[in-house]
Amino acid sequence: MTKGVAYICSKCGAALSVENLQEWNGRMLKTCPYCHYVESIEEDPQVAAERIKSQRISQIENRRMDIQEREMRRERFKKPEWLQETIEIFGPMVLVFGSIFLIIGLLIFWNIHPPEDAGYYRGKEVTEAVRSFRDAGFFRVSTIPIEDGRNIGRVDHVTINGESEFYANSVFLLHGRSEYGRNAQVVIYYHTEKPK
Repeated sequence: MTKGVAYICSKCGAALSVENLQEWNGRMLKTCPYCHYVESIEEDPQVAAERIKSQRISQIENRRMDIQEREMRRERFKKPEWLQETIEIFGPMVLVFGSIFLIIGLLIFWNIHPPEDAGYYRGKEVTEAVRSFRDAGFFRVSTIPIEDGRNIGRVDHVTINGESEFYANSVFLLHGRSEYGRNAQVVIYYHTEKPK
């Protein structure tokens, strides 16, 4: 709004200054500080054009400042150049060696060992043998009864994946195995009463 424009209250005739003007919903209102009368005014087209132009310039300036602020934030969190170069040089090597160590770790921890040697279970309680294998990490444990009437409820022999010779955590093996995958099938054969 230009300073040279004089406004007069149409109710009491008081002279109004530019400070008594305000914009509301796209219209200019003048408010009389003496009688508090509010009325809309018709703006001079040149004044309206200047007001719209100044508003548009203000919006553009605010947008430019937002963009600058975003750029400054981006620069603040940008990686230093030496770090970027280090990542580009050593990143692929770290990825390759990390993958190798991960695979080795999975192979080491994926395989499990029998809790005891095969001979240990002969004559033990069948429930004790089942619990022992499940606690060691084997989840496919089943039992098969041998109906002979001897040593009822006691283990005759155990197989892992069909092998009856296995060892617990033994490094120096002449024959048999000490490592199995977690899905290995454990079958515990035990004695029950003779059928009548």
